[in-house]
Parts: sequence; C-alpha cells; structure tokens
Amino acid sequence: METSRNSSLLVTFLLAFLIIASDICMESQAKSVTDEIVVCSSTKDCRDKNYPCPSPLVLDCVANVCTCIHLQPTFTNEIHAPKPSVTN
Repeated sequence: METSRNSSLLVTFLLAFLIIASDICMESQAKSVTDEIVVCSSTKDCRDKNYPCPSPLVLDCVANVCTCIHLQPTFTNEIHAPKPSVTN
C-alpha cells in the first residue's frame, strides 16, 4: 500500500512540474513574438528612434505608431497599348 502511495505522489509531483515547465516555456515564446510598439508623430520620429525595417519595406508613422509598409507600384504609366490601325 505504501509503495503505490509513494508512486502516485511521485507521479503527481512530476505532472505538476511538467505543467509549470510548459507554462514557462509558452510565456517565453509569446514574449518573443510581440513587436515593440514605438509611438511617433512623424516619420522623422521613427528614423530618430532607429525603428528597424526590412529592405523592401519603407518606414512610416501610421496612426501614431511606427510601421513598415509596402509602397504601391507605379508601373501603370509604363503600360503601352498599341494604337489601333485606321484603314479607310
């Protein structure tokens, strides 16, 4: 009887340790996912605070928060449609 009691007590402690350890691991992963929010009033504020942006993106202050945005491509002026030939 004493051995089964000791083994159930050991299993209980191991289960509690596993739950606590997995909770700590999940908290550390969640902290690394969130980005730091940098408050700004202009794009210059974001540049002054050295807000990082990957290469194809452009730094901008949107709704008082520094963000990285894509620029809209302006290739519509470069599309040349052939003029229809007029035959009389």
